[in-house]
Amino acid sequence: MSKIPSKRFNRSYEQKSERKVIYIFTEGTETEPNYFKSIKEELRLKNIDIQVVGTARNTMSLVDYILDFKDKKYIETEPDGIDEIWAVFDRDSWDRDFDNSINKAGARGIKVAYSNESFELWFLLHYCYIDNSLTRDIYCEKLNENLKKPSDNTPIKYEKSSKEMYSLIKHLEPQAVKNAERLLKSFDSKRSFLKKNPSTTVHLLVCSLKKLKD
Repeated sequence: MSKIPSKRFNRSYEQKSERKVIYIFTEGTETEPNYFKSIKEELRLKNIDIQVVGTARNTMSLVDYILDFKDKKYIETEPDGIDEIWAVFDRDSWDRDFDNSINKAGARGIKVAYSNESFELWFLLHYCYIDNSLTRDIYCEKLNENLKKPSDNTPIKYEKSSKEMYSLIKHLEPQAVKNAERLLKSFDSKRSFLKKNPSTTVHLLVCSLKKLKD
């Protein structure tokens, strides 16, 4: 499991500056961190620090990990503080803590970019609108059917560890955002996040980051 370097993340009252920090804690250690680090590199923000950490923890264990970090480092999230913390995780097929994890995070000022059922749903929404409940393996198969180099449309095999995913699909981001919003709207009558399958709120984090450049 990844350990957080204490010096990089020290936000104690004695050392705290007015520079905004956005912490992105992800369930995975490759797919999600690589994607968000690519966005960070593209934005190159001077007055905002974006920290991306892959934790190898899921749902409730990830939320508890973040809350412990938040308390120990005296991080004050919005609206009272200047910092933001995001939790990025999927719904595992057997996970009964999905709803509780999202609600617990929200109650403590942690924003959630969830995927039901897999982060690959967000990638696939760049290519098409899909409202059928699928397994993560099927998402990967469909990505293999759609993933191409933007320059010449050469087919590419999807790899979870790829550091190029953002560059391969970013030109289709507006479509992905519309598809993600459409999916969420289709579940307006559902209270349980668990029953909103498929759905994702990753676009909320992506859009939030992109607005920082404006």
